[in-house]
Amino acid sequence: MRTGMGKSAMHELAAAYALDALEPRELRRFERHLPECPECEEQVRLLSQDAVRLGCAAAVLPPDRLRERVLMAVRTTAQEPPLVPARPAVSARSAVRARARGAARGAGARLGSRARPQRRFAVRLTAGLAVASLVAAAALGVLLARTDAELEQQRTAARAVNQVLAAADAKTVSAKGITAIVSPGLRRAVVTAHGLATPPQGRVYQLWLMDPPAGQGQQRTVRSVGLLSMDSATGTSGPLVATALADGSAVLAVTIEPDGGSAQPTTEPVTQLPLAGSGLGA
Repeated sequence: MRTGMGKSAMHELAAAYALDALEPRELRRFERHLPECPECEEQVRLLSQDAVRLGCAAAVLPPDRLRERVLMAVRTTAQEPPLVPARPAVSARSAVRARARGAARGAGARLGSRARPQRRFAVRLTAGLAVASLVAAAALGVLLARTDAELEQQRTAARAVNQVLAAADAKTVSAKGITAIVSPGLRRAVVTAHGLATPPQGRVYQLWLMDPPAGQGQQRTVRSVGLLSMDSATGTSGPLVATALADGSAVLAVTIEPDGGSAQPTTEPVTQLPLAGSGLGA
């Protein structure tokens, strides 16, 4: 090629070409190169598709914690070193012009020869930023997809809570530090904790449902309902839904467990709530 640019330099212009960000001269050079380079054609095709998808994407209001997650990803992702342009050399053509037009005009020609590599570097920098933007957008799409899944889980949990609260037979029972709204018909209960001291560091509160023994002489079956997330400002927890309640002899209990919870209780309950009187088994 007699374009003054190497093959690798042409590859660097693919992203800027896909985003219509090339200067006219660079555009003509790249379009002459494009039919001869399948690699550049494929890169332009993929980047153009990404640009179209980004342009058509529907706006989604991100949750508050998304910014922290993106910043954390930036801090933990290795970055490419900055591009350092090579010191440009004065071309032979510039030297001829300098001798022909005199020292003053020659200085201007040399300045122009330096400006061209600087413009080329600016185009490469723009292309690099464009690629980085597409990568960041793709990463953001993944995060938003995960966030959508989390939001759907929250909606499902909210529907389960509302179903119990709206039940015609819902009844409230409580004990020290724990309250349950029980629907005997649904065999479910919405449970919250309140007034519990902050657990030690590395520990959490875990809610258990202790079903009655299956037979005489047998022990209770213990099932985890979930971890209680305590709000330090209000001293209360978010609601958890206990399902498949057996009868009035079932007991709700809260224990302190290692961070992440346990398969079975490892400590004595800090509070318990018998479900007798809730209407279960009546």
